[in-house]
Amino acid sequence: MKKGSPPLVFVVRAERALFTRHDLRVERFTYPVPTFGALSGVLRSIYAKPAFYWVPTRVLILKPIQYQNIQVNEVKDAIITQRPFVAHDRRVQKMQTYLYNVHYVVEAHFEWSGKEPEDENLGKHLDVFRRSLEAGGRRDVFLGLRECTAIVEPIDVRLNDFKAQDRFKAVVKEQQEAWKQMGQTGLTMSIGLMFHGWEWGSAKDGTDTPIFFHAMVQNGILEYPHPDDNTKLIRQKFERRATQ
Repeated sequence: MKKGSPPLVFVVRAERALFTRHDLRVERFTYPVPTFGALSGVLRSIYAKPAFYWVPTRVLILKPIQYQNIQVNEVKDAIITQRPFVAHDRRVQKMQTYLYNVHYVVEAHFEWSGKEPEDENLGKHLDVFRRSLEAGGRRDVFLGLRECTAIVEPIDVRLNDFKAQDRFKAVVKEQQEAWKQMGQTGLTMSIGLMFHGWEWGSAKDGTDTPIFFHAMVQNGILEYPHPDDNTKLIRQKFERRATQ
């Protein structure tokens, strides 16, 4: 891990979430678990500065996976400023599949970007992040889509007695004990090939390269590869068709 912050742990919950699968974009269908990019967006909504960038490490899934289908109206034309605008002539109905009643515990850290070396003050940024988290974030927090507003909270104050790197383990242990008393276990499932992020302008022709990884949830925990971990990340390369 590059030089940056110790692990930071917090809670995020929402009534709905939609982490769009890039292979099912005509009618949006969600991944069953949060994507790396979605959690990065949550962290930036809590607190962001040019001096660092966020790296989600892992997430604990607390609630059973539930889906909800909602029919939405969209405009089928790319340009909607043409007049007259007749809504029923341009309306197209689509079905979106959301996750319902989601609750996660997220572990992440930030790493210095090198853009503002004079602002690489670890203590200051940790303190501001803590206060921003307690206030519910500096900007509106949402999970996947703008309408999927979410709530972010610090973890139980009792867990603050643990060292930063042990807090996530303490949450997992406590949750596993709760599941055990209810005769349950954490979610275990293979997600398959999951979208991780983009490498901007990395292709030979200057286009962007999508990155994927094999996602596996074990005992309710999904771990995300680091963006620099070439052993676990898969880059999808495309070649443009020759024009005649």
